[in-house]
Amino acid sequence: ISISGTANVKSGSIYVTGMNTKFNVANTTIFTIGSQIAINTQIRTISSVISNTNLAVSSAFTITSNNEGIVVISWDK
Repeated sequence: ISISGTANVKSGSIYVTGMNTKFNVANTTIFTIGSQIAINTQIRTISSVISNTNLAVSSAFTITSNNEGIVVISWDK
């Protein structure tokens, strides 16, 4: 599932910074701990939803990407 908004990630960081995203509000069943997301082909598992525009993943990104689409690969239904 592609979601609205874009994301920025930095190499070596576990944080995702969203732009025009609603990680915490509109997507409460999709953006949960354990859900998997892909940003610029890097698949990561969500470890914490911090706010509507910030979340943390379980392992650091290996490349820096800006204004990338966010694809949800798996989530609890």
